[in-house]
Amino acid sequence: MAYNRRYRSQTGKYHGMSRQEKVSRITKRLEQGITDLFTSENYKKYLHTMGKFRHYSFSNTILIALQKPDATLVAGYKSWQKNFHRQVKKGEKGITIFAPIMVKDKKEQSGPEVRKDTDIDGKQEREDAGQTAVRYTTATVFDISQTEGEPLPSVGVDELYGKVPDYDRFMDAMMQVSPVPVFFDDIPSSAKGYFSPKENKICIRQGMSEMQTMKTCIHEMTHAELHDRQKLKEEGRKISRETAEVEAESVAYIVCEYFGLDTSEYSFPYIAGWSSSQEMKELKASMDRIRTTADGMIGDLCRVMYPERSREHAEKENYLRTAEDMLEQNDNSLDGIINNLPMQDNSGCVVDADGKQTCDIHEELLNARQTSERINSGSREKKQKEELSIE
Repeated sequence: MAYNRRYRSQTGKYHGMSRQEKVSRITKRLEQGITDLFTSENYKKYLHTMGKFRHYSFSNTILIALQKPDATLVAGYKSWQKNFHRQVKKGEKGITIFAPIMVKDKKEQSGPEVRKDTDIDGKQEREDAGQTAVRYTTATVFDISQTEGEPLPSVGVDELYGKVPDYDRFMDAMMQVSPVPVFFDDIPSSAKGYFSPKENKICIRQGMSEMQTMKTCIHEMTHAELHDRQKLKEEGRKISRETAEVEAESVAYIVCEYFGLDTSEYSFPYIAGWSSSQEMKELKASMDRIRTTADGMIGDLCRVMYPERSREHAEKENYLRTAEDMLEQNDNSLDGIINNLPMQDNSGCVVDADGKQTCDIHEELLNARQTSERINSGSREKKQKEELSIE
């Protein structure tokens, strides 16, 4: 088929493997690639800068996502100026989150309440002696897309470029298998796409390369599939923003690599950047979910894009099951016949149930046993060949 020739030319290193074997091999490459990235000098410089950004609580992460779904890196107004030499653009609307403050415990003080002011970036502006307690107030942060100034250090590439074979076919299939509607629009931030649980939709930036568009679409489809708040609540799961981003980009990398599109220059640094440590606990803890989700998405895309191939695959599977049943019946039938035949004595003659020797059927008995072995061997060999021909 034309599909097989085109696909194998792109992914020769995975030729002859089943889909599950390919996904497993790609997943191992993903782990190794990120491990290698962690040892690079560029990544050490990147980590130094990223370490200045605060890690927000689960509640604040939800608040940020609700107010600005495409937010990537957020910090307070003063932090953008002091730590990153960037300025919030005029007219930008901030993102409201909860921030801790320290107050004097009223039970321990005789005068007016004493307050220790703390800005959103955790810097204490004034400290008073005495017993203190934690209270919460609201604070404002801004996403990097709302600022301008010196560029932040990075590893890898900021965007993928290149054409995708059968791009229109791929995108049409993704529209059909996506768990929520997908729209293309101008996004007024640096984000390439986002999944909005509130509006139950995916939005992808217009005008990107085919490769970046396809990868981003898969990334956001994974968010919609795995990280919808209602689904997480029903499953009794709570996950961090780091884990969600690691899962989404890992699935995107595996699916793209399966179809012959190498996104490692973009995906590896992205996953590493969202990992809380070089031990990659988010990636390792989510590996089964990542593999299962990627394999399911690949299967769905193949069924939509290549229905004739899917039918052929199903027919071969049915044939194998039928052959397996026949082989089992054949084994049972021949084994029953052979087991009921009389046994040979040391002279090569046959001893029946009454103890009488009969030598003239020895050759027929031997032929029956050899025929049984040939049938079983041939059936198993044919079954193995059929299995190898199925992806």
